[in-house]
Amino acid sequence: MLTQTVAGRTYDYSHAVGGRYIGQPCSMAMGSGDLVYALLRGSENIGNVPWNKIGSGARVARISIPNEPGTEEVLGEFGKYGDGDGEFIWPTGLDIDDKENVYVTDEWLNRISIFDREGNFLSLWGTAGDGDGQLNRPSGIAVDRDDDLYVVDTLNHRVQKFT
Repeated sequence: MLTQTVAGRTYDYSHAVGGRYIGQPCSMAMGSGDLVYALLRGSENIGNVPWNKIGSGARVARISIPNEPGTEEVLGEFGKYGDGDGEFIWPTGLDIDDKENVYVTDEWLNRISIFDREGNFLSLWGTAGDGDGQLNRPSGIAVDRDDDLYVVDTLNHRVQKFT
């Protein structure tokens, strides 16, 4: 174990989870039990795809992280590159509600995609614009205890609340 003290706080590092399989994580949410959802923007295929498909490795990984180090397991993944239902171009934010539905923001498509806890696509919403309910590069997302969604609407310079 590696122990390091920074600014008077001590941190113990034991190991990393996922290795090369978990490429470029950009957001995470803690599910029930030992389940973690990680939003990944992979670049492993950048050299093999056109420049306009740089986000081709975009996906959400479901990971079990039990208390015993070394027993972690990648349970699966969902989502892929594209603009269809359940697909992403440039996903940036992820959070879950009390039913453990997974919400993913997509800056390029100006929308939010919703999946169930197993990764099955449920629905999506969002249109480009600057009016109420419209989005311009939505990035971060947070779900409160009443299941209201707060979305960082980046280029509209605001946070929108959705019920």
